[in-house]
Amino acid sequence: MSKPKIRSRELQSEILSSVLEEGAALSIYLEPDTNGPLSNAKEPYCESYQLDFVIAENNVAFAFTSGDHFNTLAHVCNLYRSYYAYTNVQDAWIHYFPAMVNGETVAQTTLMSLASYRHLEWIAQPKYHRIFDSDQSANSSKMLLEAIRSGCAFCVSLLDEGGIWRRAPVDLFFYHEESKRFQLQTAIHWYPGIFDHPIAIETEFAQKGYPNRTAPNANRIRHEQSYPASSTYLSIWTDGAYDNVVTIEKGHQLKWKRLLIFAESNR
Repeated sequence: MSKPKIRSRELQSEILSSVLEEGAALSIYLEPDTNGPLSNAKEPYCESYQLDFVIAENNVAFAFTSGDHFNTLAHVCNLYRSYYAYTNVQDAWIHYFPAMVNGETVAQTTLMSLASYRHLEWIAQPKYHRIFDSDQSANSSKMLLEAIRSGCAFCVSLLDEGGIWRRAPVDLFFYHEESKRFQLQTAIHWYPGIFDHPIAIETEFAQKGYPNRTAPNANRIRHEQSYPASSTYLSIWTDGAYDNVVTIEKGHQLKWKRLLIFAESNR
């Protein structure tokens, strides 16, 4: 039986667990405050975004889109993709776009307050089913093979040795039938490197008084800053090893603590 859809005004542990460990798809529903000082809307409207990428630590999380949004500042960086990120860190929401500065990839970031929305809901809804869990001894190679042969879309949740969860769509899935080994490669995108340490950033934002819905004039808050960028790319192996962009360049691998693979349902 599929899990029911979960809707909540807050990004709760129940939603994160459903997404990271049960394969639910995460999205956010928004009703902007069209009367707010930063709005140029002519009438009320609503919107929603699929949040394909999640980075979480002890129920503190950043979730962001796949960068399919047109960047209105493309004339600045000659890059047309931009991203939206939402989080339970200090009531912030974030718009950013990657750019090259002095030969380095950075994320040009604008941090704003959720006070600019009059209503929002986090939504976790069934979309994928689990076909592999490294914590289970009864994993079936048959399930992996059947999912690949049926043309499923996949996503993966990886828990690293530092206790950070990473959820991402799978771009390439290689399965070797004789050895029953697999390799996954996740879709590659860029994001502000601060997302890699959710609890540390929660503390930093609180100390700096960053977005808080209850603060005076919260709906006017805009913090613009450039951060070093990190990549969503992971190359994950059966034996517990994985690479990211940095480790490939340095020539050493990392170890994952837990791995879950999900296949698109109803295929």
